[in-house]
Amino acid sequence: MRFNIARACWRIKRLATLKRDDTLLARIDPPLRGAIRNLEKAGQDVVLIAAKSRGQSVFPVTDWPLAVHIGIVLISDPEMRDTLDEGDFKSVAWGELYRTREDARRSVGVWL
Repeated sequence: MRFNIARACWRIKRLATLKRDDTLLARIDPPLRGAIRNLEKAGQDVVLIAAKSRGQSVFPVTDWPLAVHIGIVLISDPEMRDTLDEGDFKSVAWGELYRTREDARRSVGVWL
């Protein structure tokens, strides 16, 4: 699944997983709706973001826009962790990060 509306994104912290050490824990607005991949929470506003392509990272982003994997967190306290295990999150979509809201508006066409 690919996100087709722009969302604002704020950094919470950098996390590692078993496969990579450059995963971004972020707050998004508007939140994900519960209909997306059977989310348990109706308004999931904390997500994981990681670069989709090898050789790219969100720490720092060097090429804009950046294609990313988007995941939901399945644990209650991700802000208190430095590393996530495989069962702590689930990939739900992919999207793109843009440098500015205006860049996202131009590309996506809508800002919600």
